[in-house]
Amino acid sequence: RAELARATTNLQDTELFAPQDGVVLTRVHEIGAVVQGGQTVYTVTLNNPVWIRAYVTQPNLGNIRPGQEVLLSIDATPDKTYRGRIGFISPTAEFTPKTVETKEVRNDLVFRFRVIADDPDNVMRQGMPVTVTLRKDGAVSPSPQAVIRLQGVSKVFPDVPPGTPPALSSLTADVPSGLVVGLVGPDAAGKTTLMRLLAGLLLPTSGSVEVLGRVPGSEASDEAVHDVGYMPQRFGLYEDLSVIDNLNLHAELRGLEGPARQAMFEKLLTFTALKPFTDRLAGKLSGGMKQKLALACALLTTPRLLLLDEPGVGVDPLSRRELWKMVSELAVGGMSVLWSTAYMDEAERCAHVLMLDQGSLVYQGPPAGFTGRVAKRVFSFVPPSGEARAMLARWQQEPDIRDALIQGNRIRVVLRNPHDGPFSRKGVELHPVEPRLEDAYIDAVGGMDQRPSPFLPVSGRGGAEDPGEGRGNFSGERLSPSLPRT
Repeated sequence: RAELARATTNLQDTELFAPQDGVVLTRVHEIGAVVQGGQTVYTVTLNNPVWIRAYVTQPNLGNIRPGQEVLLSIDATPDKTYRGRIGFISPTAEFTPKTVETKEVRNDLVFRFRVIADDPDNVMRQGMPVTVTLRKDGAVSPSPQAVIRLQGVSKVFPDVPPGTPPALSSLTADVPSGLVVGLVGPDAAGKTTLMRLLAGLLLPTSGSVEVLGRVPGSEASDEAVHDVGYMPQRFGLYEDLSVIDNLNLHAELRGLEGPARQAMFEKLLTFTALKPFTDRLAGKLSGGMKQKLALACALLTTPRLLLLDEPGVGVDPLSRRELWKMVSELAVGGMSVLWSTAYMDEAERCAHVLMLDQGSLVYQGPPAGFTGRVAKRVFSFVPPSGEARAMLARWQQEPDIRDALIQGNRIRVVLRNPHDGPFSRKGVELHPVEPRLEDAYIDAVGGMDQRPSPFLPVSGRGGAEDPGEGRGNFSGERLSPSLPRT
């Protein structure tokens, strides 16, 4: 029996399992070869979704963004146009590959990006040249079916003090599939409550919630529990277990067994760069590595929807960037991701955002559409030396100023009304600057709190200058005290 068990184990070690159905492109090793763990044996192209590798020149990089709709055409069907949407955009430049035979741009600096193609006729094949055309209106591709539907959703918790606003108030929204969608707002905006509703851990007080066409927490939803991966805000794994023990525990709970489990472990440990740390206790991991382990556990069953509750909190900037890169690659592969955050730089990277404030929906749609609301209203000026803090305090009291903050050696202001070009005011020259998502958000929630701060002088010199960036008003009641500045 022992010999039979050993032979069976050895046989399982020789079996290869691809994570998804596809077509073998290359075989690196011949049958019978002995290879070390982690080496590539086959490369496989996935059948679904169909994606296209394309390149954009550096001057045109600003014309593309994730989620943007494009038009596709191929030589096999010259009279027909297909639709697609931009997924991953490379952060690094490269020289145009030799396979791009346009002489004028062969030596230009370009950026690689991927397009997820809608191919209902199943005519696109590996290596086939495709012409990618950007739509002039820059539209974001609408999803054929929303992955999340909210209709009048409210949530009121019992035993809260009288006068406390509801955690969520009459939310109605559709979340498109196949994109990284940002759920954006400060602390107490309702992000975690909504995440728990979507995961089936809470029920709404009123309204309806649909996730992948099912009601979370219902019997129909229980049948598709593996379709949703949830990564909570706080690290919820066992810190006294090792990395591999945590993975094994979650695999057991989800019914992932045998060779399929080992294949998935190999894939996830490589994907998260945790392979060298499998024996380390989870409690001994850094903040970024803990988030990667939690992400790996959420991906064990390859969910269609991934819920990430503020994954960038408490990790260093490099780890936050690595997490974003990993999640972006998942979206390119067709997975839908809802990423909650209070950081506006993360929100601006999303193809679609839901902006919350005190449980209410402020905006839904592409970030650029929200930022456009404060066009021609954002200006900056250089204050006299040593007077930045005092001048900031005075500008914050102006009735037509929606927001004001120190940014480097300048003061940045958001006006109530638009203004064309530079102009002078109060002895300084104001110059227009590009609006940011944060500017639009502060304006949408009513602007900054204009009550005088006891920590800032209203007149006289401001004392020693702080070279960093700050709001200069610490008594705000709305978003401003809790929204991280980036």
